[in-house]
Amino acid sequence: MEKNRIFVVGDVHGQLNLLKALEDQIKNDGDNYQIILTGDLMDRGCDSYQTFLYVFNNPKISSILGNHDDFFIKDEEHNWKKLDWAIINGGEETFDSILRYYNENPEQIKKMNWGEDLKLKHWLISKFYYEWCASQLFMYPKLVEKAKEVYSTEDQDRAIINFLHEILISINNQFKTLPYIMLIEHSNQKYVLTHSGAVATRDKYIDGNKSTQIVVHTEKLANEEKEEILWARDTRLCKLYPRKARVNDHIVLHGHTPKFDNETYIIKRDGKIAVVNLDGGAGYLHHYKTARLRAIELGSNTIYTVDKNCKVEIKQI
Repeated sequence: MEKNRIFVVGDVHGQLNLLKALEDQIKNDGDNYQIILTGDLMDRGCDSYQTFLYVFNNPKISSILGNHDDFFIKDEEHNWKKLDWAIINGGEETFDSILRYYNENPEQIKKMNWGEDLKLKHWLISKFYYEWCASQLFMYPKLVEKAKEVYSTEDQDRAIINFLHEILISINNQFKTLPYIMLIEHSNQKYVLTHSGAVATRDKYIDGNKSTQIVVHTEKLANEEKEEILWARDTRLCKLYPRKARVNDHIVLHGHTPKFDNETYIIKRDGKIAVVNLDGGAGYLHHYKTARLRAIELGSNTIYTVDKNCKVEIKQI
């Protein structure tokens, strides 16, 4: 066993209890581990914001960017005009979790002072606020009172709009730090990670570099390539994967398209593992009995799955 065990985990989608159950299982074999997520930390799960905080404050966990994470980046780039679209794609649970977290921890509400830019976008945030959020604030009295204190106003709406905008910007700033692609060499095997699995199969990103972990950030990619990395589905992946045995001997690890435990999520070529889809459907945990959080331990090709009761199953592939 190598000193540092590496686990790649599929889309968590706010299911923090599943991620913690997996990490507890991993810890049973020692503290020499690293967890890498395939993106989509938030949305759909009830602990979305808590998952975000846990991941970005845990030195054992890192992540690449997912399309749901990119919602926050695109929202700011488009002056928050896409908030409604994000809400109907799982964002409602994210905003619920933000309000709940700060109602339980009001002492953590602090003015971040992002500057004049805040005022310019207030009307867009307030449109979203009045259409969705304002009617729920009666459930979060501690949050409301602390926000009024922090933003020095008795106007509840103004206080919460300021609060929400600053939280959105803080989330956005963290997601901007995540890479689109990660290349890893472990136990004499090369792996390439992207959210959807697309683009990473192209030779120009797989240069045979011997580093244990290489990241490819936003500036190295064209816009259409970013979209493929985040959004491509299986039908497009089939066109992108070359027909040779494997992609320069890399195993492609990705998430994005849910494949439940009763579905095929491993592609082999010439009898060897070529692609592993790690999205076990955790975002749909309460809709499908076979939905799981799925992970793979690099080197051993051991699959870990966690069900809605936090029961961890381990099997070889």
